[in-house]
Parts: sequence; C-alpha cells; structure tokens
Amino acid sequence: MKQSTRDADGPAPGADAPPTLGDRVEVLLHWHLVPRVVHAVRRLKNRLQGNHSRATIPVQWPDSPLRIDLLNEIVARRNVQSYLEIGCRDDDCFSQIQAPHRVGVDPVSGGTVRATSDEFFANNTERFDLIFVDGLHLYEQVLEDIRNSLAALQPGGAIVLHDCLPTNCVAQYRQQSSREWNGDVWRAIVAARTWPEVDTVTCLIDQGVSVIRARTNGDPLDLPESDAFTMPFAQLAADYQRLMRTVDYPTGVQFAVGDGT
Repeated sequence: MKQSTRDADGPAPGADAPPTLGDRVEVLLHWHLVPRVVHAVRRLKNRLQGNHSRATIPVQWPDSPLRIDLLNEIVARRNVQSYLEIGCRDDDCFSQIQAPHRVGVDPVSGGTVRATSDEFFANNTERFDLIFVDGLHLYEQVLEDIRNSLAALQPGGAIVLHDCLPTNCVAQYRQQSSREWNGDVWRAIVAARTWPEVDTVTCLIDQGVSVIRARTNGDPLDLPESDAFTMPFAQLAADYQRLMRTVDYPTGVQFAVGDGT
C-alpha cells in the first residue's frame, strides 16, 4: 500500500491519488502479460527439446494441513529450540514458526540473514533441531542444501523440504513456466532416497513435503544416485509412491518426531 505524507494542514499534494490508466497498464504488463508470455516461451522451448510429458501424478492437495502445520507440530512435539529456514521470501512461513530461536536465510527478502544458503553454511557454526529448506528449486542446489543441513543438524533433528512432488511435467521444468512451480526438487529427494545413512519420506500435503532424518535408511532405493538427474518425469509419475516413499500426514508427523519409522 502506498504511504502518503500528511501534515497539520491536510493531505500532501497528490497523496492517495487514484491510479491512472498508465499505472493500471503497467501493473497489467508486469504482473500478468509479461509472465504469461515468458512462461509460454519456456514451455515451447522444453517441448522442442523433448523435455515434455503428458504424464500426471494423481494427487489432489488438501487445503490443510500445510507445511507450516507440520513444522509447528514438530516444534511442539520435539520441543524444538533452534530452527533454521533456507529461503524465506517475505517470511510467509518463517514468521509463523513457534520455535524460540529462529534463523532465516534468504538473499533477497525475509529471514534474519541476507545471504545465499551456500554463503550461510560456509560460515555457520550453529546446530539446529529443525531445518526447513525452501530455497532455489533446482536439483543440484537442493542436494547441496540437504548435505549442508545434515552437517548442521542436531542429533535426532529433522530436515523438511517443500515443493517435492510436482503433479505435472510443466511444474517441474527447471525454469518457472507456469503459475504453479516446483522445479526439480523431486530429483534431490530421489537421490537422497538412495543414501544408506539417511531416511526419507514424502508427506502428501502442500505440493509434497519431504522429511529427512539422519539415521539408517529404512527403505533405500536400489538405483545409482546419478539416475535421479536423468530420470524422466514420466518415470516419476508411474512410480512416485515408491520413488518418493509417500505417506499420509499422520505418518509423516510420526516419522518426523519418533525414534523409528
């Protein structure tokens, strides 16, 4: 909202003036037409490169619970004292987490530390009970964030990641090409599912919320980690329950807070 300047004599000249036609056109171009054109060009580019699939994942996301509900339930049930969030963007999630000590990292907005996740972890000496990763939605960066988070995790802690299960191919393109965008975060989850020392599930809420625990993998994927980066979306769609180890919300909560699976 535009803030006006007022004094004892009344409103400043031009304060609270209604938007002009030029203002409306600028908003229309910036927030509606330009993104749609850019997204359309990116979708065409992916189709021409053979990266498109008509396969879909038959999941309907419930209105609730959401990632914030899961995070705060972990905070309450595990008595979480220290919380780290990677990717805060205006604090939509960060501001609602009820942990006593919170650190938020974002290079642009929100949080408490203005840096990339790589920059933060390079200098970090803290350990955290709960880490939430919702930063750059590209496989290789998410994988790096997972590895760095494991090194900064308190024993018995949990890592939670958002946007892990795209329901269509366009949503998982590496450049945002639709309003709903998950990127290829899912590839990092598939890769982590192959690690023997890391246990992972994906909760079927809020665009797919994965939970990682630093303990023996209870159900490891039998494939090379490198396959995650070359795997076509159609393969994920055909076998997402096994590849992502999907669970319902109560099972996901128990996985995150319990000592076993």
